[in-house]
Amino acid sequence: MSNIKQIIEWEFPPFDVAKKRLQEAGIGLFDDLPSRKSWKKAIQKKRVLLNGEIGKTSSWVSIGDSIEIIQKNNVKNTIKTSTEKIKVLYNDSDIIIVVKPSGIPTSGNYKVTLCSIIQNQLNNRDLHPAHRIDKNTHGLVVFYKNLKAAKWLGNAFENRKISKTYFALVEGDMIGGEFQIKTKIESKNSHSIITKIGTTNWPIHGKATFVQINPITGRKHQIRKHLKVMGHPIVGEDLYCKGNRFKGQGLFLSCVKLSFVNPRTGMHIKAETALPRKFKRVLHKLDLS
Repeated sequence: MSNIKQIIEWEFPPFDVAKKRLQEAGIGLFDDLPSRKSWKKAIQKKRVLLNGEIGKTSSWVSIGDSIEIIQKNNVKNTIKTSTEKIKVLYNDSDIIIVVKPSGIPTSGNYKVTLCSIIQNQLNNRDLHPAHRIDKNTHGLVVFYKNLKAAKWLGNAFENRKISKTYFALVEGDMIGGEFQIKTKIESKNSHSIITKIGTTNWPIHGKATFVQINPITGRKHQIRKHLKVMGHPIVGEDLYCKGNRFKGQGLFLSCVKLSFVNPRTGMHIKAETALPRKFKRVLHKLDLS
């Protein structure tokens, strides 16, 4: 069976409309996607192309359009090429520090990653990330330029010599001021310091709290897991919170500060970036802008 179908007529009622949303238009086209729910899942996983472009649940489909289903094992290669220029905050003979937009993986088996973008932007294939932040997280990432830098950065991260500051908006009214969260993540110790800055009204959740996080260790999804354990998952969280969530602006988590010493030069390196635009409403409500 072909994975590409052109819409000649609607396969599912209503039949007398000029256009439908993608998740309704596809019903009846492919045997393995028999319902609106199955189409929504496929669209969210970027398995559906509309006229050759990745489809969205907000996409409209008209008679004559074509719909293609991507096999599951090919999904990782469907991320569109990014033309966004990455901001470089610091650059020396050993390292660079850049600002990763949310929605782009740091590295890995994807067509487009922060690593591939920055290598092309600076025309340097020797640039590689010394650490990762989640695809849905905005913030600072350090790249090394040579093996010596890779080694001392690796040691610095392992020995907790790199200071990191994150900000997040979390669900609910967090009671208290400062918290020390220590848990096991995949049998390894994890530790975060979380400081409440303020609470404001927020859609869906009623209240939301703006917090600063200083992770002492660096386990996978550590901040997201620690805030979930506290009963205050991050606004926009789709992995560790399955209830109602605030949608449309992604995960409200950003790494805004890094500080460490280059042991080769003795220079104290500090990098800082602004919170992304989606936090503007939060800062305004709390009179922090």
